[in-house]
Amino acid sequence: MTFDVSRRDFLKLAGITTTLASLPSGISLALASEARYGRILHLTDLHKHPDSNAKIIGRYLPDSIQPILDYQDGWVRMPDGFASETAIQPMLTASTMPVDRIPTWLEVIAPYAAVRRWCAADAPLMARMGHGAVIEAVAALDDRHGDMWFQVALDGNASG
Repeated sequence: MTFDVSRRDFLKLAGITTTLASLPSGISLALASEARYGRILHLTDLHKHPDSNAKIIGRYLPDSIQPILDYQDGWVRMPDGFASETAIQPMLTASTMPVDRIPTWLEVIAPYAAVRRWCAADAPLMARMGHGAVIEAVAALDDRHGDMWFQVALDGNASG
């Protein structure tokens, strides 16, 4: 998703994000309950019941996307079992919009976006931006396969 936002509005969004992160889990989970899918943040055990002592029936790999059925006292119910809420980043559904001008702000709507040194899938990795990250695109380039590459600003420097 792309959007035009003033510096003031961007800072408001950043403040809202910071505030949500500091809320007690029950409140933040109520706000996240709109999410139908979650990004697994690290190798995560899947339990038969919402209890850390319950039988482990499987594992989720980092950056995999799993359906979320509901939340129960610090646990997320998935189709096959339960995982700790601290291991899952709720992902709100989003739609893409064409980028009509550069520079612009971009939001990562995939599990993560790889920031590479140059426009190639095998270029050295500089950073990984997780779902929901917002970053400034300072230039754009179409490659010969029809994919769009964006040059982004990392720490105030144009890179990647």
